[in-house]
Order: sequence, then structure tokens, then C-alpha cells
Amino acid sequence: MNLPLNKGKVLSCLEEVLSNITGIKVVTATNDKLRVCNFLKGIYQPLFPAIQVNETVINTDTSVCLYTEDSVGVITSTVSISWLSGEIVPEVWMEKAALINKNNDVTLQVGRFYIGGVKGQSLLKLYFKCFVELADALDISTITGLVKSKDVHLHEARFKADVLARNTQLTFGSEHEFALVQWRLNSLDSRFYNWLGIVQNTNPETFTAQDWDDYARPFSSVQTQVQQELQQEAAKYLKGNVGDFGCGSAKVGVLLSDNEIIESYIGIDAAIEMINIARKSIKKMEPINEQSVYHGFIEDYNLTSFDTGVSLNSYYSWPNPLATLKHIYNLIKVGGTFVLATPNKKLDLILLDKQAKKELIGNPFYNKFREYNLMLINERDANLVEMTELIKQVQSVGFKVEACHQKFYCGGLNFLVLSK
Repeated sequence: MNLPLNKGKVLSCLEEVLSNITGIKVVTATNDKLRVCNFLKGIYQPLFPAIQVNETVINTDTSVCLYTEDSVGVITSTVSISWLSGEIVPEVWMEKAALINKNNDVTLQVGRFYIGGVKGQSLLKLYFKCFVELADALDISTITGLVKSKDVHLHEARFKADVLARNTQLTFGSEHEFALVQWRLNSLDSRFYNWLGIVQNTNPETFTAQDWDDYARPFSSVQTQVQQELQQEAAKYLKGNVGDFGCGSAKVGVLLSDNEIIESYIGIDAAIEMINIARKSIKKMEPINEQSVYHGFIEDYNLTSFDTGVSLNSYYSWPNPLATLKHIYNLIKVGGTFVLATPNKKLDLILLDKQAKKELIGNPFYNKFREYNLMLINERDANLVEMTELIKQVQSVGFKVEACHQKFYCGGLNFLVLSK
């Protein structure tokens, strides 16, 4: 967990980062140390008497201290950043963080965080922007810190933190209990970056077949109520020869296996493990209609046309949505129906997780299912499209919108019924 960094490199990166962040300063000069030390002794240490505050810990060879001041030079906030394990977060909890992560990924530690005055939220935004950009500049994957347990929900919901321990039993002599949290840079979604004012690349080309292969077993083994409701609603519009675009483990095919108005079902997916599981599932169901799956990209499938089609929770990973939609349009027969469902920016995975836990807490695959969902939506540049934009796209390739709503996934899913 100790980083192969030297202070010169950190300060150099900080100088570049702070050149675009007005207001945050680095403690370097002796008078800065004295001023920040006096600020912490006067305000911070009385609140947390067990935390040592003096000039020797304000700015060490393995840490830096940042601060802000008002228009007349009065210090208003401070925070310390360290790259030495245990310097800010106690060593025992850094070891537990490494154990929970099951790796030795490097991390920055942040602590001794105090913001005073009425500009707390704006300063908080500036500091988090600094943390994220500094970690990115240093090629560091995570930021670890201790936060008050009462503030955990804020850090989960707004700041997209992973809670490693909800109660560390640390109080630092205060009336507050502290939780151990970690921010993984590749899990901070677009809403968080937008809040920070950081422009992100939203090209979803980073999704790979390996992502879906790894996800295959948890995905096929877990069926939440919201998934089932979505699949059942989509099935109402399907008949004849059905194409399932981005079929995963063919859950729709399983649902249609005893449906007499379905003549055939063909699932298409680029992940071989998804396809392998789909084949086994279909065989076990002994369907009354013809069912098969095709391994490959949607754009490469040209073997047959379809009376109706469906695509559930696949669009957000397509590198070129318009090209894929156009190809699907060409595969649907004139007069046919296509059902498209994909997450939008209101998707709240934390809320959905709370609901799903009640029914799936005993499922051995649920934790992995949850982890992969969070990764696939948040870690990569998932295309969480707004309904208005999605409607423009499907109309631009030729589809007519027969119905659309956001009734599923607590408003976090666009559901469209389209015709050709």
C-alpha cells in the first residue's frame, strides 16, 4: 500500500492540478505551517482531541497539507494527503482495506479534513476535484479515508464511495464514530464528474467481451423481481420469429420457451460464456418452439429476419448505438415490433440493491452480481441515455415510437415499444 512516490513528484503534480483549481493552497513555507497548525489546534483538535496536531505532522516527507483562506487571509479549511500507509488512516485499517480489496492497489489517504464557514459545499467540491485529479495524475486507482458514520450515506450516494467498514470503532476522542471508505477512480460515474466540473470521455468502447464473460455466471444465477417484471412486460409484445439482441444468458428465451405464439427465438450475444450458459438453459427448458443462440456481434448477424425483436439492458454498452439500431431495424420485418429497454441517468443502483437484497440475500451469487452491475454501469463510460435522445435515435434509423415510459427500475430505465 506504500506508494513508490517522492514528495517532489507529488508537489509537481499538485502544482499542475491546482493551476486549474482556484483557492486551494499547499503548505510549503514555515509561516504556512504555523498558521495551519494554529488553525487546527484552535478549531480541529478540540473536536478530535486524540488526533495529534503539531508542525511535525502538518507537512512531512510523505504527506502534504492543503488549505484555503478567505479574502482577508483567515484560514477556512484544511486537509492532509499521504502516500505512506498508516500515516493518516491507522495501519490496521489500511491492512483491512487491502484485505477487503484482495489486492495491493496503491491508494492516497486523505484526512484531518475540516471545512468551516458557509462555503462548505463549494469547498468540498474543490477538494474532491483536487483529490481525483491528483490521483489520476499520479496514476493511482483509489483514495482511502475515514468519514463520520452519520455521513456515510452522503459519501455513498453523492461521492460514489465504497464503504469498507461502517463502524471502525474509532472516535478520536469525539462524539462521532468513523467509517472507512474508499473512492475508486474507475467507479466514479458521470454524475459525480459533472458535479466536480470534470469533463469525461463518454465513448463506451472500453466494454469488452471479457467483461461479459466474467459477468455471465452471476448474471445467469440471479433473477431480481425488477428484472422479471421487465422481461414479462417485454414478452407481451413478442410473437412469431423473435430476435433477442444482446441476449446474455437468454433469460427472455427461457421465459418464451412455453409460449405458443412464439415460432422461434434466436439470441445474439458477443460473450461466449453468456452463450454457453444460454445454450444449457435452453436445453434444460425443453422449449415447445425453436430456440437457438448466436455468438457474435449484433451488427454481424445476417442469417434471418424477425417478426419481433427485443433488447433489454444491452444498448448502454454498444460502441456505436446508431449503427447497431440501424442494423436491428434492417433485421425486423415490415410491420414488426421491436422492444428496447436501457438505463437512463436516473438509475439508482443503491436503491435497487436495497430492494433486491430482501429477496436475494441468501443467493451465493448475489454479491458478485451486484459488484459487476456497479462496475459495468459506473466503472466504464456506460451510455446512460436520456429518453428524448433515445427517441431521436430510434426515429432517425426509421422506427416509429408506439409507446414509451420509465415505469421500471424506479424510473431509471427507458422502455420503448417501436414499430417498423
